[in-house]
Amino acid sequence: MEEIEPTWTNTLPVWWSFIWRVILFGIIATIIAGGIAGFILALIGKPELAETVGGIVGYFIGIPVSVWCFKIILNKRYNGYSVRLIKDETV
Repeated sequence: MEEIEPTWTNTLPVWWSFIWRVILFGIIATIIAGGIAGFILALIGKPELAETVGGIVGYFIGIPVSVWCFKIILNKRYNGYSVRLIKDETV
């Protein structure tokens, strides 16, 4: 396995692969979770809290979504190379 230095040419495709997934899946997950939270708040008679709760839910949804997206990009190939975790035997 050949180790290569990170350059802008090979870093940008990996970064873009991560960013578009986080944005797309984050928006979808936030809409679903925020919709559910808003619906529940409307049912219990507290619709004025929907914006605040939606922001909090969106924040906490973003964390697992970004970790999941990162795991996805670790399994992808980028023009003949891939991002891998390698155990450092010197530690």
